[in-house]
Amino acid sequence: MKQWLVTMGDFDSSDGILVRVGWTGKRLQIVWGRRYALPAERRLHGKGFTGADLLADGTLLVCGFNAIYRLEPRENSLEPWLVRDDFNDLHDVAIAERGRERRVVVANTGHDQIDVFDAGGKLLTRWPLDPLTPQLRRADKDPYFDEFADPSRPLHLRKLRDNVHPNAVLALPEQIWVSRFTDRALGPANGGSVAIRVPGCPHDLVPWRDRLWFTTTDGRVWSFRPFESETSPRCEFDSFSCSGRSGWVRGLALTEELLVLGFTRISRMPRERWADRPFGDTATGILVVDRADNAVLDWLSLAELGQHPKVFGIYPWRNA
Repeated sequence: MKQWLVTMGDFDSSDGILVRVGWTGKRLQIVWGRRYALPAERRLHGKGFTGADLLADGTLLVCGFNAIYRLEPRENSLEPWLVRDDFNDLHDVAIAERGRERRVVVANTGHDQIDVFDAGGKLLTRWPLDPLTPQLRRADKDPYFDEFADPSRPLHLRKLRDNVHPNAVLALPEQIWVSRFTDRALGPANGGSVAIRVPGCPHDLVPWRDRLWFTTTDGRVWSFRPFESETSPRCEFDSFSCSGRSGWVRGLALTEELLVLGFTRISRMPRERWADRPFGDTATGILVVDRADNAVLDWLSLAELGQHPKVFGIYPWRNA
């Protein structure tokens, strides 16, 4: 049975949520779902788990809002791995291996930067990200951010104003890539260059063969060749037109036969325009699609996992 780990949060809780789902060949089902209370001093309401990466031994490195945790799915154990007060709104972590060296790459989204650590958690370098269009810097009146609401609150517990909003980081053999949500672009994290502009707000980055696949939060899945002169991505799947399903799309996994896609219910129009359609029918769950013809094979609702659960990442689980 093909299986995946799904990292999640809940808009009405500060817990992290991890779900294991399995594909029987006909149905996608929940194997188990677990909630994790994060350390009291690191909790922020509405912020649970975000991006993650799997180590070779099956351990998950998973981001919280302001710390990275080691999570052992088989033993149901969670412990802080890297806790820093200059972490803010972490969105993803990727393991980069070169020979015997291991680097841990983190999307420190609240600070609009990519942080790189060694295997012991020592900071090696930081790559600041500047908006591609400076005039699109966040307006001071944006109500989402609370950085000035309570000066006594520690910086790592505030919603800081970001302008690039790096979402996913991906370690390719020669480069680290990042999806730039506000810029609507993808490119190397450390060069300042942009490889491709995209027609939507990008989130996940998943390599497959010679192409790089990514999601935009309006429900489309795209691909392109990252090291060739392609200037426009190819739309591989449009979830709304192909399935009628709708939501904030985040979380992508691929197999030879399947495309697995995460959705989150929207209760209000996000600050970044989501799509030109109502959000009243959006839902939280996972869609399974046949890659051969884009036929929908199944939909698994995850609404039972919280008051308002949200999907973040979907990762192949090979250590069942």
